[in-house]
Amino acid sequence: MNPMNLRLTIELLLRRHGWRAMLVLALPVLAAGLFLFMHATQEAAPPVVLPTDGSRQLDAHHRAFLAVLIPRSELEASQREVLDAALRHNLAARRVDYGYENSEAGRFGMATLQLPLRGSYPDLRGFLATVLAAQPALAVRELAIRRDASGIGVEAQLKLAFHTAAPGEGRR
Repeated sequence: MNPMNLRLTIELLLRRHGWRAMLVLALPVLAAGLFLFMHATQEAAPPVVLPTDGSRQLDAHHRAFLAVLIPRSELEASQREVLDAALRHNLAARRVDYGYENSEAGRFGMATLQLPLRGSYPDLRGFLATVLAAQPALAVRELAIRRDASGIGVEAQLKLAFHTAAPGEGRR
């Protein structure tokens, strides 16, 4: 409908029936607009988050973390497996540095393995994917990659951390 015709129609209705009739006709339109406005704001409201037992959930996460920790007696074998995996992926390791930190509050330790590697980028990615999948208690703490001098391969400075059980505690 043409806006000019709509204006003329409204003027004619107003002159013929008065303002009371126009108010009666406008009420359903206003009600529909109000309903649409309320419906639109109701959908935009944030969802209700149900309360949870935070301490129970935290305890479950802590028990799951402790279950992943490797016993200190298996640490040397796990580190050897990582070095063997590097060799299987055609990566040359230079000087390897070992370290250990004990977290008294968390009842776990972290054995670090600083590993400078040289090889191809796909071999490095394959190595990381393999050792992280095989060792659930292993984490990458630091990783720096750059092209080697020849421009063919890469050199990587890698710091891995094995999460270990505190002395006297094993897998649960």
